[in-house]
Amino acid sequence: MIFNKEIQTEIYTSQVTYQKTKFKLCHGIIHKIDIVFPPGCLGLVFCVIYDNTHQVWPSNPDGYFRSDAEIISFREHLPFLAAPYELNVMTFSVDDTYSHAITVRVGVLPVQVLAPWLLSYDERIRAALGSE
Repeated sequence: MIFNKEIQTEIYTSQVTYQKTKFKLCHGIIHKIDIVFPPGCLGLVFCVIYDNTHQVWPSNPDGYFRSDAEIISFREHLPFLAAPYELNVMTFSVDDTYSHAITVRVGVLPVQVLAPWLLSYDERIRAALGSE
């Protein structure tokens, strides 16, 4: 499954007062992330993605994604197995003239597809027999 969310970041939201957007997903394993910066962002919009209060992308705590007319795309293998199934996308903009919209896409596949070893023995038997 691919989840898609457009995030509009208002004019001059500071790094201290991030704009927080909840991104609801589902149970499974996150396998792909795309962050789309359309033309005109000019590197003025910053994006950081958290799982609860833990920064997951970019992995370094002082890092941000920012770009212009580019899709930042990467593969991942992050089990997403406990509710609530949501990420927090934190954005801020240093543009004092225009608000900007970026798009975040997240690919999630079922555990039995990407990591069957995480299933219990009974769940693996049911999946093999097609009785889920």
